[in-house]
Amino acid sequence: MQSAIVVPMNADRLLIPAIDPVLTSELNHVIPGAGRLPAAAQGNGLIRLRRGLRFPDGEWAALTPTERYRAFVAGVTQTFKKRPVLSHYSAAALWGLPIIGPWPREVHILVPHASGGRSDPGIRRHAIGVPEADVVDIDGFLVTSIARTVLDLATTAPMLTAIAAADAALWVPRGRGALPLVAKSEIWQLWSTREFRGKRRAQELIQFADTGAESPLESASRVNIALAGFPQPVLQHRIEVDGREYWGDFYWPGADAWGEVDGLVKYVDPNDSDGVAAAEAVYREKLREDAVRRRVTRFARWDRGIAMSRTRLRRRLIELGLEPRNHEPRHLRWPL
Repeated sequence: MQSAIVVPMNADRLLIPAIDPVLTSELNHVIPGAGRLPAAAQGNGLIRLRRGLRFPDGEWAALTPTERYRAFVAGVTQTFKKRPVLSHYSAAALWGLPIIGPWPREVHILVPHASGGRSDPGIRRHAIGVPEADVVDIDGFLVTSIARTVLDLATTAPMLTAIAAADAALWVPRGRGALPLVAKSEIWQLWSTREFRGKRRAQELIQFADTGAESPLESASRVNIALAGFPQPVLQHRIEVDGREYWGDFYWPGADAWGEVDGLVKYVDPNDSDGVAAAEAVYREKLREDAVRRRVTRFARWDRGIAMSRTRLRRRLIELGLEPRNHEPRHLRWPL
């Protein structure tokens, strides 16, 4: 398999944390019998994640949950004699595609149809075939292409995660010449040439995916806006006030209503030990909101808790002056 597709120019590196796994096969050369230590053992400054795989516990503790999952995926891959094809959540993590909720506790890989898809603790095998055209060989790993990863999540993941990943893959950053990780036309091309379970669901979720959602919270808000019966807003709406540009997460032209969803990343700097940068961020955001309010009739903002709740977001949008429709969109009836 080892003829794989060309890597997109704007997605030429995987996100692998700079932490080296310690394989039991290597550790046995240094500490005889290390492979027989119990699962809970964390001696010698190592934390065991699964049979045959450990990490330095100090470095592991410093990683974020997403970085831990990426490191786990990379480490498990090294325990295989033959490189596996990483897919689904595991491919999404390495490509930098977000999910809603916690990362899984297993590594997802593709295997041929005939293999049967038997899974082991910590490894989820998907016996759905491994077309060479769907696989990228990059940084020493075999991973499903971004388009294939989006399709796989669209058929198997909860709707919020499927949309968040698809939106992130399609997101076009502001700036001249900016490109998405993948064009929607590439996803449609792959969809049209493959037969797979869940194809209709994938079709409808991909139709809903958009190039304008900048964060997972914006994606979650879009889904719940639709499920609550409101018209879809314009994403990344631009206005100019006193010669300065401002971009809004959501804008409803008919009501001249502007919506913002806030995450901690907007206000929190991990290097800001005394809170000065956070205070400055809050002040800048207040000035920005004042400027926007001068140009629009209605303004509302909400946080993660509201974005993730259809009921609470519906209430907030009604307060904003929007009127919901009386029916749920047919293409968004799957579990969140």
